[in-house]
Amino acid sequence: MEKNEWYVLTNPLSHQVLLRDLNFFYDTLSSVPENILLLNQRTALGQFDEYIKFHVISGRDKVEKYFKQQRNGRRLGAQWVDFESLSLLHQLHPQELAELLYLKHMTIPLNSPFYYKLRNQFVYLPVGPNVVKIYYRSWDVFYHQFAKALCSRVELGLGERRMTLNWKKNNDVKNSSVCMPSTDILMALSDFLREGVVLDFSQIQPNQKHVEVPIYLAEDHLETSIKHRPNLNQLGTLTYHRGEKNWTLD
Repeated sequence: MEKNEWYVLTNPLSHQVLLRDLNFFYDTLSSVPENILLLNQRTALGQFDEYIKFHVISGRDKVEKYFKQQRNGRRLGAQWVDFESLSLLHQLHPQELAELLYLKHMTIPLNSPFYYKLRNQFVYLPVGPNVVKIYYRSWDVFYHQFAKALCSRVELGLGERRMTLNWKKNNDVKNSSVCMPSTDILMALSDFLREGVVLDFSQIQPNQKHVEVPIYLAEDHLETSIKHRPNLNQLGTLTYHRGEKNWTLD
């Protein structure tokens, strides 16, 4: 069941995104990593690497199957880091392996979340019920995923999509009835997201001509909810105009 609110907090300096009630990552990823290193789980799709003492999944096909398990709600809570090649993985020094252990237990990197030898694009860390912390090397990837999820959520609220996020099967952006936000809108929205916000989808009704999504200041308070709406500071309103097929942010 889709939530009526999303909590989002971005940190441009650390490349960190903190999300609550917004599980779009596996459904909106355009390119699956070649390999992933599992920090806290085992799987029959992978194998235990004797050198680094972690389970790894090698090959894009197996990684995609594993991500499909995550999408379907099996083996939730997987912490992982992607990597380019086993040969470079096996060049990690003891200090670098210790940093991975620290990352696993503390869910924050000791230094940079991006490792030179791994050449990773992501660090994926569930940190609580419906809460996930993701480190993105590229902000473009995050905002493309976020825009896809936003379109799907609005489409669902309008009654034009009966299923939840499943971009691999039927959420092709080209076939979506809700157009993607422009780069200018996403850039303006990014100023809000770095403050920490709650997006409110509870007002969306089927067949609305103008879909309004109020944005409330939450800062780093994960517990902030639209239930507290009267006491929240509204930063703006994200609006989708169905007739014009565009977005505005006021």
